[in-house]
Amino acid sequence: MDELLTDEMKKMMEEIQKLLDELDKDKINEMMQEMKLNSQDLEDQLDRNLELFKQLEFEQKLKETIDKLKNLADEQKSLSEETKNEKQNSQQANDQLKEKQDALNKKFDDIQKEIDDVEKKNSELENPNELENTEQEELEIDDLMQQSSEEISKKQNQKASDKQKGASQKMEHLSQKLQKMMDEMQMEQMGEDINTLRGILENLIQVSFDQEELMNIFSDLNQNDPKYVKTIETQKNLKDDIEMIADSLQALAKRQMMIKPFVSKELNLINRNIDQALQSMENRNKGTVIENQQHVMTSINNLALLLGESLEQMQQQMMQMSGSGKSSCSKPGKPGAGQQMNSMKNLQEQLNKQLQQLRDGQKPGEKMGQTQQMSEQLARMAAQQAAIRKQMESLRDQLKEDGQRTNGDISKMIEDMEKTERDIVNRKITQETLQRQEEILTRLLKSEKAERQREEEQRRESREAIDQKHSNPDNLFEFGKIKNRELELMQTVPPNLNPFYRNKVSEYFYRFN
Repeated sequence: MDELLTDEMKKMMEEIQKLLDELDKDKINEMMQEMKLNSQDLEDQLDRNLELFKQLEFEQKLKETIDKLKNLADEQKSLSEETKNEKQNSQQANDQLKEKQDALNKKFDDIQKEIDDVEKKNSELENPNELENTEQEELEIDDLMQQSSEEISKKQNQKASDKQKGASQKMEHLSQKLQKMMDEMQMEQMGEDINTLRGILENLIQVSFDQEELMNIFSDLNQNDPKYVKTIETQKNLKDDIEMIADSLQALAKRQMMIKPFVSKELNLINRNIDQALQSMENRNKGTVIENQQHVMTSINNLALLLGESLEQMQQQMMQMSGSGKSSCSKPGKPGAGQQMNSMKNLQEQLNKQLQQLRDGQKPGEKMGQTQQMSEQLARMAAQQAAIRKQMESLRDQLKEDGQRTNGDISKMIEDMEKTERDIVNRKITQETLQRQEEILTRLLKSEKAERQREEEQRRESREAIDQKHSNPDNLFEFGKIKNRELELMQTVPPNLNPFYRNKVSEYFYRFN
């Protein structure tokens, strides 16, 4: 909660108050837009944290209930042995046994209330989990425990012990059922979230390509061209696509802690820059439109990298939950090396284009990074290259863990990416830098192709054996011998046929053989 109201927002409020005193309207409007963006981010984070807290509270309550049920089953089992070994059948001893049993009955009543509380907390979630009904098991346990108390009162200790043992076994079975339900629920939810996040990531990358294509079209478009209005409609359609992705991502973030809070901020930046781009399009301000579209692409790429890291963390957590060991095959819910190479290739290709555009747009004699806007853009590019490099290092480590050999291209790509990061930070994007980036992309293409071929070679197609029953194989083999002798006779001593039919017979034997 301390992270929500940041020092940045507090400082911004102080600056707004200072600008109000100075009556600088333009700066006040700009600061108010920033404040609105941060307020929306704060609201989104509050909603997300509240839903995550509800989910965490539900899981914690369910876990506590399972543990209490296990402990109660052990206590009931111990009391069953004590009741069975009680031979005196004195009133005082039975009263003590009954007192202990009544105390256990009271504990089980409390556990039943906690199970009801778990179901209530589950129903309060935006996406409730599927819980099995345990009411029948609870009634059976409660009935056995009540009967054991009555048997103790009647000094029927053997019967009481049997009832207590049965109640203990049923409680243990119920705790196992709840534990299994919780494990399956978490595994199923994690699997669904991984698939959802992978789909969101694919859609996000596609939107990035579409936005880049639109920006290239718009940069070569004349303001008086009839196609100008169509580009505005295309930009609005892309905005709708991004809003759908944002809704899906916000819903996923409320269920999955692996989605970092920074995602919400990037989504708000995307929405703001698209709105500004649309407004500039309507005002026929072409330069501002391209600038805003570039910001949209940068935020989309940053968001894709963040989601890629979140996806990897979720896959690792799912592997830990499943408890599976190391294997050379692709892990459940985790994309193969070929798919990861493809994702990095797409991101690297976009970064290369951004660097090329930045290089082409630089005026002769102008020092790169002079303006605050360009400095911010260079910082984002350096962060993007660093994120791609970290993904590459993670893939290299993954291949080593799986016992697979890595070629020198991966190490070379990581080394070249580090050089590019230094060039961007030092604001020295030269022709050598661009050439290096193209070499990285070429190596990514080769590595992707090699990994996909390797994955395909590992696949094996199984064929089910056909069960053919032969009652007498000797007869079958003898029949084959006779048939072959007859065919040989027909071939060696053909009947008197004219050339046309003789050719037909030869063709028949050729096809038959």
